[in-house]
Amino acid sequence: MTDRNHGYDFVYLKNTVGAPLADALAQLALDQPEDPIEYVGNYLLKYVSNERQRTERMIQSRVRKTEADFAAEEVARKLAAAQKVKDALNEAILADNATREEILSANDWDVLCRVAMSKLAAATHAEACYLGRRVTDADGANFIQWFAATDSSKAVVDKFVGEETGFTFDVLKEVELDPPAVDAEGNPVPPAIPPFVHVENVIREPRIKYFGIPRMGAYLVKGIKLNSYLHDDVAQGDAMPTVESWLIVAVDTLGAARPFNGDNIREFLKWTATLGEAVEQYEKRTAVAQIELRKVDERDVKGKLDAIKET
Repeated sequence: MTDRNHGYDFVYLKNTVGAPLADALAQLALDQPEDPIEYVGNYLLKYVSNERQRTERMIQSRVRKTEADFAAEEVARKLAAAQKVKDALNEAILADNATREEILSANDWDVLCRVAMSKLAAATHAEACYLGRRVTDADGANFIQWFAATDSSKAVVDKFVGEETGFTFDVLKEVELDPPAVDAEGNPVPPAIPPFVHVENVIREPRIKYFGIPRMGAYLVKGIKLNSYLHDDVAQGDAMPTVESWLIVAVDTLGAARPFNGDNIREFLKWTATLGEAVEQYEKRTAVAQIELRKVDERDVKGKLDAIKET
């Protein structure tokens, strides 16, 4: 039993201090100190101290590397997230630009209205979007006639809202500033129509007219003043006189029971401005095409008349 333990001790000592002890004995032979035992003991203690310092440096190096790796990974993660947001924003901008171009260049009235309403509903997270125009009857009474709507609100198409009773007409009524404001030159600022009207809960507005089942939700509407090129007073010449007209754009969240937030309203104003610009450009292109077509017809008629005269 004793011999076996002695063997274990020998193996342990050989594995742990064999190499440094051999070095110590070799150095002892060279230095020939007065106290060999003390010399060897100090040598081994120095060895242990050096090994401890080396181990500590290795640990610190690994810790620093781990912290650096973690910091680098965190930076990489943040950069990737920022790039993802940037890419999404760029894609959204490109998509918006493409939609804007499609609306502005549309040569088909139904396509123009459909694309614009779809974009307005999506950009504002609305449940429905519809378009109207201000019209006047033979007696001079003013109405808003809804002429287009998204699929969920087709019931409003060809319906009318009266000036005296309909809430929507408020968006076309000039409002006096209270208190009165003045411009840079000190002149009173004239009254103006509101930039938009937002009702957060239509159930609380008794003048809202429903063309279906009343439901909770918000209503956002804007009036857009346009120069119309297509009207009954168009001259039979090359001139293209314009008349004032009003386009009404509305979105709602009926059934979703939520108001429009600031971002929704900003998107609404942006895309209604695009729609107003698109309608004017569409009417102008159409008027130019009608004038050119009339010229062609007039030349054809003149040619036929000249041919008849010659015969």
